[in-house]
Amino acid sequence: MKLTKEIIIQAANAKGFNPYKTPFKPSDLNLKSNDYGSFSDYCSPKETTSGKWRKEDTILTVAEWRNNKPYKYFLI
Repeated sequence: MKLTKEIIIQAANAKGFNPYKTPFKPSDLNLKSNDYGSFSDYCSPKETTSGKWRKEDTILTVAEWRNNKPYKYFLI
C-alpha cells in the first residue's frame, strides 16, 4: 500500500490534530511503517538519503531527527 496525504489526513483527523502544523510520529497516528514501506521514502530529498525518493512521492518533511534517522514529520 502506498502512503498518501489522504491516509495521513484521515488518521490525523481521527486523532484530532493538524499534521500540517503539528509534527507527528507515524505511531502517533497508528500508522505502521511496514504497511507503507519506510516513511523516510516519502520525505523531501533535502531531509533523507533514501535512494527510493521520487519527486512525486514527496509528502513529508522531517521535523525532528534522532540517531541520524527521521523521527517526526510534517505533512507538506
